[in-house]
Amino acid sequence: MAFYVISGKPDCIDFVQVKYVCSYLADKLPTFEYKMIEQPKGQWEFFLHEQNQKNNWNHRTSPLIWKEVARRGGKAFLIGGISEFWEYVYDYYGLEAVLPKDDLDALIQDNMAFYQNKLDEEASEAQKIFRITINGIKNPIFSLIVPSLLNIPNIRPPAGLLIRLFDMEIEMTQDFGALLEVMEATSDMTDKVEVVGSLQHAFDDCDLFIDIDQDYARKEDECMDMWLIRNMSLMAAFGDAVNGHAKRDLKIILAHPGPCCFNGTLLAEYCTAIKPSNIIAISADKGSLPLSIISKLCKVPLDQLSAPPVWGLWLTPFIDVGSVLKRCDIQRPYQRAIKTDGGSTLPLGRITPELHYIHYMSDEFEEELWNRVNETKETVPRILGRPLTYAKAMATIKVLEIWFSGKPSDEIISLGIISNGSFGFPAGLCLSQPANFDGNSWSPFKNFPISDHAKIKVDELVSSLEELFTNYHISSSFYIQSACRLMI
Repeated sequence: MAFYVISGKPDCIDFVQVKYVCSYLADKLPTFEYKMIEQPKGQWEFFLHEQNQKNNWNHRTSPLIWKEVARRGGKAFLIGGISEFWEYVYDYYGLEAVLPKDDLDALIQDNMAFYQNKLDEEASEAQKIFRITINGIKNPIFSLIVPSLLNIPNIRPPAGLLIRLFDMEIEMTQDFGALLEVMEATSDMTDKVEVVGSLQHAFDDCDLFIDIDQDYARKEDECMDMWLIRNMSLMAAFGDAVNGHAKRDLKIILAHPGPCCFNGTLLAEYCTAIKPSNIIAISADKGSLPLSIISKLCKVPLDQLSAPPVWGLWLTPFIDVGSVLKRCDIQRPYQRAIKTDGGSTLPLGRITPELHYIHYMSDEFEEELWNRVNETKETVPRILGRPLTYAKAMATIKVLEIWFSGKPSDEIISLGIISNGSFGFPAGLCLSQPANFDGNSWSPFKNFPISDHAKIKVDELVSSLEELFTNYHISSSFYIQSACRLMI
């Protein structure tokens, strides 16, 4: 059985007349099924071009009518415009449709009123939908993030969830085939998926922007200066799109393989239309590999260890493995344990969990630790044929779970956030540091205990930061401006 698709402009006389006839046929014939696609002027031309390219047609006017064999979604066969449609319904159903001009004018007015009402209802509902844009669907981390993202409590409102897919590399090459393939694979997991073709559209009414694009990574033939300047150019384009199209409360997560904290600082400078505290860079994953190797060297189960703090920029982070904590069960004896002759059935003490620094065990392995870390970073991606992605994906999901919980969290995690001057960092820069969520926003956990050795390393980072941002013309006045904006 055939399924008919009638597409056109809502103010087109021919389209309205065909729509009226299809409604009549559907009422009279139970087997007649059709679908209307209305595209306003400005979008109709793009839609028509897209259908012509997709199906190798050469249709020029409104309406465009085709049928799909084996119900909706089957192979499309072109019928044509209104003339071809009249011939078709006459041959198949013996129907002749001639409407007076006054009736047609009234139909057009009714159709436009109905169409406008439909748009108003869709706009009202659309405001309640939660929109997530993911940039960089060619990154292997995409397939790890999306299923976990959709299972986060409170992220899907009753009105539904819309996931937009975007990729800057695909936008530049105009090769949307990869996006469409991912769209089909993702559509079963969420309410709605759409491909967006521009950075501006990616930020339209967006609630959460997750950036995992691989294009930020340093290329083999790229020096440090050219790499950072290229990232600055990309962030400037982002800033223009955000300032022109984004909502004030847009949340941005940078989880790409490039200089996340450096780019976070640039976004905080360029994106004046959003809250700086809503720009964060994933950095906790940098401590996952050293932690795994510490677990093996010290023969301590991984679930008994805390992640090491990650300090500074992505370029030269300080991973404080000396501050890794081990959960220990300590026996506290009672006085009777000393006095008893061994025959007492009463408890002799109690076991209490405590946290101890593990550096007393790991210091002797420090050189071997970093040798193994560097060796793993070089060999494993070469064996897998892709970068290491699991730790980054899990760190991203962890941040999202806390962020969308809607309540204060007692967890302290390493996260690239806009500094407020804690730990001696300049205010207004996006830097990795121990952070805590207060139920509204992320902020540095200023009471985090920091060792003398770590304090020296952090002070060295501060000196290098001042030189770095001076070299790339991010002025010190920006620190003051950003610090003030943090309080807004």
